[in-house]
Amino acid sequence: MLWLASYPRSGSTFFRNVLMEVYGIESSTYHDETDYPLDADFHKYPIVKTHLRPSQLPHNLGDAPAIYLVRDGRDCAVSLAWYKKQLLEPTSDLQTNLIEATKASHGSYFGGWSEHVREWKTKAVLIIKFEELIEKPIECLERLRPWIDLPKPSYDKLPKFDDLRSKDFTYGSGLEHGFDQQDRKRWREGKFRRGKVGAWLDEMPENIQLAYYSQHGLQLKEMGYWQPNTSSREFSISQTPPVEPSADISSSLTTNERKPCKKRVLIDASKLMGNHQDGIGRYIKELLAAILELTADDDQWQFDLSLGGFGILSLKECKEEILEKRPPESSEESFVQCNRMQDRIIHASERRREAKAANQVRAILSRSIRLFCLKLIFSAHKRIQKVRNLLAGQSTKYDIIHLTLPNNFEFSKHFSGHLITTVHDLSHIACPELQAPANVRTLLMGLNYVEERRSQYIAVSEATRQAMVDELAIDGDRIETIPNSVSHDWCKPVVEQKTIDDVRKSHSIPSGPYFFSVGTIEPRKNIHTLIDAFNQLVEEHPELDVNLVLAGAAGWEKMPIIEQKVMESPRIHYIGFVDDNDLPTLYTAAIATCYISKYEGFGLPILESMACGTPALYGNNSSMPEVAGNSGISVDADDVSDVSRGLYQFASDSNLRHELAQRAINHSLEVNWKKVAELTLKNYERVIDQSINTPESSTISFPRSQPDMSEGERRAA
Repeated sequence: MLWLASYPRSGSTFFRNVLMEVYGIESSTYHDETDYPLDADFHKYPIVKTHLRPSQLPHNLGDAPAIYLVRDGRDCAVSLAWYKKQLLEPTSDLQTNLIEATKASHGSYFGGWSEHVREWKTKAVLIIKFEELIEKPIECLERLRPWIDLPKPSYDKLPKFDDLRSKDFTYGSGLEHGFDQQDRKRWREGKFRRGKVGAWLDEMPENIQLAYYSQHGLQLKEMGYWQPNTSSREFSISQTPPVEPSADISSSLTTNERKPCKKRVLIDASKLMGNHQDGIGRYIKELLAAILELTADDDQWQFDLSLGGFGILSLKECKEEILEKRPPESSEESFVQCNRMQDRIIHASERRREAKAANQVRAILSRSIRLFCLKLIFSAHKRIQKVRNLLAGQSTKYDIIHLTLPNNFEFSKHFSGHLITTVHDLSHIACPELQAPANVRTLLMGLNYVEERRSQYIAVSEATRQAMVDELAIDGDRIETIPNSVSHDWCKPVVEQKTIDDVRKSHSIPSGPYFFSVGTIEPRKNIHTLIDAFNQLVEEHPELDVNLVLAGAAGWEKMPIIEQKVMESPRIHYIGFVDDNDLPTLYTAAIATCYISKYEGFGLPILESMACGTPALYGNNSSMPEVAGNSGISVDADDVSDVSRGLYQFASDSNLRHELAQRAINHSLEVNWKKVAELTLKNYERVIDQSINTPESSTISFPRSQPDMSEGERRAA
C-alpha cells in the first residue's frame, strides 16, 4: 500500500483518475468524515488517498510509504473558500471563508497548509507538485514505479484536467455519492471551478495575502512558491556560520567528547521581573522559549536564570511562564501574568508563608493595593536572597554566564565562568545627550566591567558589531552578530475588520488612513521631527485625508514639547502605552510605521511592523537600513522636508505600498527565534570548546572618570 497524501484542493482527484484511466489502477481513501463511509478493505488497495496528517493515520499503517502531492497554499485557500460557498454553505461569506482557511484556528483545515506540508514533507518518499501534475501527468505518475507495479500506460485514455468539470470519472464526479445527473453537474462545476495555477492572484484580497504570508510564508519559501518580485536580502549575519536545518538540533549542539558533564549556563533574565516588557525583555523571553524547545529532550545542558534580587531558578522551573505566548487580554490580566514569575520565585525560595499571605491579599484587595503589598513582601525577600546569593556565589561555577544587558553586570560578579554579553546598542557613545544620564553611566560601567573579564559578545545587528570594533577597539573575532527576530505567532496581519474597528475605537483613533509611530517618547526617538514633517505634509497637501497616531509610554525630557505639538494639531493623536494584544492591529491598519529615530542598535518596531505587512518609514542611520532591507522608505532623520517627502510617498502611492507590504512580510520571515537560539547555543559551545582563560585585566582601557553607581542607579539598571 502507498499513501497518496495531499492538502485539500491539491489535485489528488485528478491524480487518482489518471491512475485509473491510464493504468487501470483503483484507489481508495482514508478519512474521518461522517457523511460517507470508508471502504471496508481500504488498506488492500495499492493507493490510498488521505488529507489527514501523519499523526492521524492508523498506527498499523503509519509506516507505509507515502507520496505527497503539494499545491501553492494560496490557491488551496481560494479553492477551499469557493468550495465551501458553492457546495457546502451557499450563504457563507467568501472573504470569511478565506480567513478561516488561512488561519486554520484550533487545528481546523487539517492543521493549516504550512503545518500539513511541514509534517508530510519529512515523511514522504516522493513529492509531486500540482503544477507538474497538470502539465505532465504521465511523467509524474511514472515516478511511482519504485513503490508500485505500474502496467504499461494507455496514453490515448489520458484525461485533461478540464475534463473533470464535464465528464463522469470514477472519482470526484459525484458517482461515488449516488448523485443524479443534475446534481453531478453542479458538483463537478463547483468542485473543479477553475483548476488554475495562480488563481489566488486575482481572487485573494491584499490584506488576506499578507496574513497568509505571515502564517505560511516559511513553507511557501521552502516549497518554491514565493513570488519572485518579493525577494528580499537577508539580515547580515556575516560573522556567524550558516545553520543547516537538522531534525535533531540538540544532538549537534551537545556532542562534546571532552566535556561529558552537563554544560551549565547562567542567563541574566532579571528584565522579565518588570510589570512592562520592553524590547530587551522580549528578546530574553523569546530566546529562552526557543532554547527550551530546542533542548527539550537534551540532558546535556543545564540552564539557570538569574532574576536579580529574586534569586536563581532553573529554566525548566520557569517553563510555563516562558512559553506563555498569548498576549494579555487586559491590563488586569497583564498584571497577573507579570507576577506569575514572581510567585514562582517565592515558592522556590521556600518563602511559603509569605506566598500564602500574598495569595490571600491578591484574592481580596484591589490591583493597586495588591501591588503595594507584594512589593513589601518581595522587598523583605530580596534582602534575604541577596545574602544567600553572595554566600552561594563564592563556590558557584558556570561554563557560561550570559549577560543579556551590560547594565546588569553587578550580579555576574558573584559567579565564575566564561562571560558572553549581548550588546543591544552603543547609545552612550553614539548619542549620550539623547540618553538618560543614569543609562549612559550604567552602560559605560557595564561594558568596562565585561571587557575586564574578557567577555565574548553577541551584537544584535551588524551595525552594532561594527561600532564595537570601531569605537571600542574590540577584536571582531570576539563578536558574533545574531539579529533579533519577531514572534510570528503574535505579530501578524489582522484580517478581521471588526477587530480593527474595535481597537481603533478603544484608542479613539478616527476613521481614515493613518501613520503609526510606537516607542518610548524620549529625545532619541525623534518624535518632534516626525510631528513637524507630518504638519508640513498636511500643509502642502491638504487634499490628503490622513492622521498621525503616536503610541508609547512617556519617557524623559521634551514630553511637554510633544504634548504641546499634539494639542496644536487635530490630526495628531497620542494614545500612550499600548498593550501587546493591540499592537499587531494598530500596525496592520496603518499606512506605514514611522520610525525615524536618531540612533538604534536594532529597531524592533520596524521588524514587528513588517511582520504585520506594514512597511516602515525609517531613518537612514545606525542599524535601521539593515533591519528594514528593501522593505520600506529611508529618510534623513534630521531633515524635516525629507521625512515629509517619505510620508507623501506612502500616502499618495498605493502601488508602492502594496509592493513594499509584500517585501516586508518576506523580509520579516528571514530570521526567526529558533534560528536566533540555534546561533546562540552554537556560540555557547564555541566559547566552552575554546576554554578561554580570563585575564586579570583587559587590554582595553575604558574611561573611568565616573564614580561608582549609587544604590538608586543600581536599581534603575
